[in-house]
Amino acid sequence: MAGDNPDDLQKKLAADQFLTQGFNEFLAMRQYQTAILSLRQAEELYREIGDQKGEADSLRRLSEVYSRLGQQQESIEFLHRAVTLYRASNHLDGEAKALEWLAWAHRDLDEPIQSKAFLQEALQLYRQLGDQAEEANALNSLGTIEDLLGRPAEAIQFYAAALQIARATLEAEDQLAPLKNLGSAHYALGNFEQSIQLRQQQLQLVQQLGDWRKEADAFLQLGAAHSALNQYQQGIDYYEDALEIFQKTGERPAEVQALNYLGYAYHNSGDSELGINLLQRAVAIASRLEDPQYRTYALTNLGRLYAASGQPAPAVATYQTLLTLVQDSGNRLGEAEVQVALARNQAQLDQHAEELSHYQQALAIYREFDQPAAEAEMLYALGSTHVRLQQQAEAITYFQQALPLYQTQENRSGTGKTLMSLGVAQFNLGEHQPGMDSLRQALQLAQAGGGTEAAALIQSILAQFETALEQA
Repeated sequence: MAGDNPDDLQKKLAADQFLTQGFNEFLAMRQYQTAILSLRQAEELYREIGDQKGEADSLRRLSEVYSRLGQQQESIEFLHRAVTLYRASNHLDGEAKALEWLAWAHRDLDEPIQSKAFLQEALQLYRQLGDQAEEANALNSLGTIEDLLGRPAEAIQFYAAALQIARATLEAEDQLAPLKNLGSAHYALGNFEQSIQLRQQQLQLVQQLGDWRKEADAFLQLGAAHSALNQYQQGIDYYEDALEIFQKTGERPAEVQALNYLGYAYHNSGDSELGINLLQRAVAIASRLEDPQYRTYALTNLGRLYAASGQPAPAVATYQTLLTLVQDSGNRLGEAEVQVALARNQAQLDQHAEELSHYQQALAIYREFDQPAAEAEMLYALGSTHVRLQQQAEAITYFQQALPLYQTQENRSGTGKTLMSLGVAQFNLGEHQPGMDSLRQALQLAQAGGGTEAAALIQSILAQFETALEQA
């Protein structure tokens, strides 16, 4: 960059002004197109005077605007250019931040492997700079990527490293994110006692910080961990603490969530009636909220709790209301799930015509979205319903359609149950030899997989059928 050239100095001042203006237009005023024009002017001026850091700063801000506009690929291109310029000007902090932003852009594109690689590069730069706050943030972010990859054990290592740095050198607030994530990772691994210990530390920290919202979240998480250990009363106590905060502050969506958790805890502790009452309260509150997703959430849980409590009639009524809501939202796969729930509860009420209709509608949706595993389950369910209706020929048709789907997916359990059901239906229809053959295939599969109970059941059925044939 030219040193004392008056023209260059004027351009530098103008570029700095455009950079600040563009950032304010983006962040404070939400004027995205205007911000793009300002930032591009800044970029051009910096480039003219050879200010690589300034040019990189402009590109990094442009990436932020384009990301907000949903144009992730353009955002990524700007960040790559910024990284190159920061490296050329030996600006390690800017390079690290651009790499970190690249990581989040790839995470948003569901590309966690690329995201991890950029975060690791940023981490090395932060360590080189001795920036422990950013090092802890990068470690915590790497943990979240490992969580996205379904590797909670690896995530724990990153979270623990981030927490160690935060506790040694940073403020209490900086400890919160890795501490919370560490508790969640242990919960995901089923280490509930460790999760509780970490949640208790998290609770003490947020109480020290005076953050009521995070305090309520910690109560919810403690309730979940105790409930997972079947310590329902402790779970209930924590859920009620969270609920009290949400009620005092009027945070209705969070109140809906807490009521749902509390309802399930009471149900699991043996008080299904109170659990249902709490979920009914959640539905009533959710129905008054503008966003329909909360009503969908509350109705889904209420329907499940009715079903789990052996009350199929109110479950059906709840799911019928939910079905309309889900259909209005256009969530086709969600609609299929509700259709299946309706079918199962109507089976309990001997409403088999309705049961068949709902399974058929779910089957059509799963086929539409090419979901072979769910398609096989629907075909098997349709076959089983026809068996209960003593309609063996129709049952056989559905079992024969389900069988190759299970086999293609190498689903041993699905294949075995379908062969067994097919064999029984064939035998009962008078197709004795095909029925016995299907049952023998099911027996071989059960024996090969070590399913002793299934093998014993099939052998018992075969023995009954052989006796019946001998006496015929």
